[in-house]
Formats: sequence, structure tokens, C-alpha cells
Amino acid sequence: MTGTILWFKRDLRVADHPGLALAAQEGAPVLPLYLVEPDLWRQPDADARHYGFLRDCLVDLRDQLARIGLRLVIRVGEAVPVLEALRREHGITRLISHEETGNGWSHARDLSVAAWARGQGVTWEELPQSGVVRRLRGRDGWAAARDRFMAQPLAVPGPARMLDGVAAQPLPGAAALGLGGMPRSGRPGGGRLAWPCWRVFSTNGGRITAGPCPRRLPGPRPVRAFRRISPSARSPYGRPTRRRRGARRRCGGAVTDGRGRCNRFARGWPGAIISSRNWRMNPR
Repeated sequence: MTGTILWFKRDLRVADHPGLALAAQEGAPVLPLYLVEPDLWRQPDADARHYGFLRDCLVDLRDQLARIGLRLVIRVGEAVPVLEALRREHGITRLISHEETGNGWSHARDLSVAAWARGQGVTWEELPQSGVVRRLRGRDGWAAARDRFMAQPLAVPGPARMLDGVAAQPLPGAAALGLGGMPRSGRPGGGRLAWPCWRVFSTNGGRITAGPCPRRLPGPRPVRAFRRISPSARSPYGRPTRRRRGARRRCGGAVTDGRGRCNRFARGWPGAIISSRNWRMNPR
């Protein structure tokens, strides 16, 4: 019997997960997989705090998958050897993941996985999960592609069958990956915290001042507020400058960019910021 690997990367959730919905729709047994890649954690932008956050997210994902009859399988190792072993042992013919936006290391790893999939006859489907549009020659056409993606309904997975007989490995500690000991304090992860924290953020003018959100990062400086959604988009709850107030009138109420020009992608707080597809709950 053939099966499908659902490769979780930076999309550690069940809600609105296009890959999970696609895998369930096909009807083949599904193997939810997360790879702990030691080389990834040797990169200069990796830290024990990141790994602590990831562990929390994986525990939460495991519980979410269990509610729909699936079991998260964790394997430790480099992507191509692990995927090849699973292909040989369980007849894997399909690989589903999201289009990851990572660093140079993850890009090179994805190129290696793509070459492996072509060589072994495995279909690898990468699904977009944000406004990033790949393989554009220029920015012309990006807005239309992004708007089509944002207009899609939320992905609701149907019943899925678990691929049986797949052994899992325990999640290694931070020290085993060369990250040192786990920090005593840090940002906890997982959807159970993320959603209440998001509600506080989105209803309080972009400020995290109360409720379930931890206010202080490990270190001397507290997290006081998030005043900007991006370097050029001021929160509508803040007071705009005189030039921006005039530009906003000219734009028919639309939010303007940092130079006072009309921003056709952000017409007010609800449409631009509280979009579940604009603010995916991407851990790490």
C-alpha cells in the first residue's frame, strides 16, 4: 500500500492547514512527520531558545493531531536519508509540505530533497501558505496572485487514515544538538498560547499588556509594545502624521505607506492585519 508523508516544517498547526486537507482528501494513509535536522541547529541563527519554543509547538501539534486520529512521527537526521528510508520501508509515493521561507541552508536542503524526489519517482507538492509568490520574474502580477491566495477559504481537513507501523524517535534535548542547556525562561510556544495572545494583540491596538502573553523576554529589556506592523505601515490605532492624514483622505480612507502614498493592499485594520492568512501562526 502506498502512503503520503505530510512533512511539517514551519507550519506546526492543524487549523487552516492546506497540506493536511490535501493529504486527507486523497484518501491514502498519511504519515505526519517532523524532522529534527542536526545540521539546521548548527547554523549561526539557531539557539537553544528557538529549540525550546519548537518543543512546545511540537507537543501542542501532537495533541492536535491525536484529536483527529493521527500520530506525529519524529525522526532525527538529515532529510534525504530519512525520507529514503521511509520510502523503502512503507512504499511512500507522495510528499506534501508547505513552501518554506527559511535561510540559505534550508533552501539548499530543499533542492536536495527535490532532486531525490525526482530520482525516486516521488511526487513532492509544496503548497503556499503566505503572500510569498515564488518564481516571479518581477513584482508585476504579485498583488493579483497574493489576493487570490488571500481570498481562498480556510482549509478544513477531512477524516484521514494514519499510516501504521512507523516507528518514531524521541525528541532530542538541546544539548544533544550542540545548543547547550535549555534556558530557564523563554517564550512558550504552541497554539494554546498563540491564539489567546493574538486576540490580546489584535484588540488592544497592537500592544501586549495583559492576559496570557508573557511581557518580558529573557534579558534586560522588556517587551513594551509592538507599534509597527512593518517599517512602513503604522498601526491605525496610532496617531498619523499630518502628511499621512492628508494622504489618507486622498486615498479614500486607505492606509498609506511611509511616504504618504496610497497602499491598496491595506484598507484598514481588519482587512490588512487581522487576516488569518496574513498572520499565519508560524512558530520559530
